[in-house]
Amino acid sequence: MSKTTILFITQLLCGIGHVQTDVEIHKTEIKSDPEALAQAGNSITLTCSVTSVATSRLPNQITYRFYKGSQKNVLLNTSMIPEPKYSFTIQSARATHTGYYVCVVNVGDQTATSGNIYIEVTGQIQRPRLTIQPMKVIVGNEIGLSCDAAEEIPPLDFTFYKYKNGKPSPVGQKGTNTNFVTHTLKVTETTDQVYSCKFKGRSLATTSTYSEPVTITVQDPFSSHLFTIEPQSRIFEGDDFTMRCTVQMSSLVPSYTKVELTITKGTTPIAKSVTGEAKISKKATADDTGLYTCHAKWKETLKILEKQVTVAVPVSKPSLRSTAFNSIVAQGDCLHLTCAVVRGSWPIIYTFYKGTPENSLYRSILNATAGVYTIPSADTADSGEYFCQAENNAGVKHRSERSQNININVKGTKPMWLEYHIPRILAFLLLFIICCYVHVKYRKIKRRKIVKQQNQGSVKENTVAVYSKVKEKAHPNEDKDYVNIPSSKGTGTDSECDCEMN
Repeated sequence: MSKTTILFITQLLCGIGHVQTDVEIHKTEIKSDPEALAQAGNSITLTCSVTSVATSRLPNQITYRFYKGSQKNVLLNTSMIPEPKYSFTIQSARATHTGYYVCVVNVGDQTATSGNIYIEVTGQIQRPRLTIQPMKVIVGNEIGLSCDAAEEIPPLDFTFYKYKNGKPSPVGQKGTNTNFVTHTLKVTETTDQVYSCKFKGRSLATTSTYSEPVTITVQDPFSSHLFTIEPQSRIFEGDDFTMRCTVQMSSLVPSYTKVELTITKGTTPIAKSVTGEAKISKKATADDTGLYTCHAKWKETLKILEKQVTVAVPVSKPSLRSTAFNSIVAQGDCLHLTCAVVRGSWPIIYTFYKGTPENSLYRSILNATAGVYTIPSADTADSGEYFCQAENNAGVKHRSERSQNININVKGTKPMWLEYHIPRILAFLLLFIICCYVHVKYRKIKRRKIVKQQNQGSVKENTVAVYSKVKEKAHPNEDKDYVNIPSSKGTGTDSECDCEMN
């Protein structure tokens, strides 16, 4: 420990309570040797001087403090002496010594600050050194990075880098008034293995080179992650099948750690577990066909495995349909026969037959639930019974189903004149039928009218005859053309006659 430091501590412990107040500071000044420009490796001497007036008989103790930075960023030296001038020497200057310097003087209870001086030091900046703890981690853990530039003078700005595909990318930046800095970083991927750092003096235009790269060991938290489906080969409808999603954790993960496992079909979760295994066992159906995923999640780490499940389904009995109306098609027209199934795993073989199973017309293998056979121009020879057959390999054995038979009748083409005149003939016949109906109806109505008139005339004649006979009996001497019926009540016979006339 230097004498000035001992003197300063003694002053603080013994006489700080008797500071002299009868002091006046006139001027404080700082100078450097060499001035303004220095070479790296050489020394730099900073001198701080003060002009003051003291009326006390006791000598004044003066405290000198040297700072780097116009804002007094870094304290370089503190000394207490009774002299009005003090020098501080930087033994081996470095490029990071470039910057502003200032000194502060305390005399008694008076404080004064000098003006700033700027010194530029030419030379190379040292290469920093990077250390990392721990060196073995798993994804999701944190690591501590420490970048050290022990020979450089602060303030310094440090930047940390992570390498991906051999290229560095910044992952953190810190400024400090020391010549080292630490940074905490979370490992997010298994590729986060190589790191480095560099720094820059705040008064420098250039930065240091990258530190020596440091490689750590990053382990996947899941030492194994499996998604198995049994049976492994093709699954048939009605089979027992099992899906398992399992995971084993890395030895760096605590044994009590729980990992979340989920089996999903599409986007729908169908099984969950935190015991290290998620499992589904069931009878296979056609609806079980689809894409399944196994999710393993721990903290921010998520692993996904996918499996496609296809449940083979035997073909159903096919149905055969045609474009013929009422099973009749005109000669020369196009005829389509469609063989369709309701269910069945692809590929499906469709075969069309006429008459017998030995007479195969057309065969196709399709990833579809229907096959089509086309006769572009039907002929009378195409008349007959047709059927189809659908088959696939959706079971232990080959599955084949036959449709019902349908009958197709191809009619010959009609003569052109007949096709031209048939509508006119039909129209004439319809008009003739209507005319006949109207004529018959008219004759019936006319006949009824004549009969009615005849009936009415007969009744009138009968009435006149009866009346004449009655008159002759009542008035035998009167003229037959004279008619006089008394209004007074007559005999019962007259009365009855009168009623009949009325």
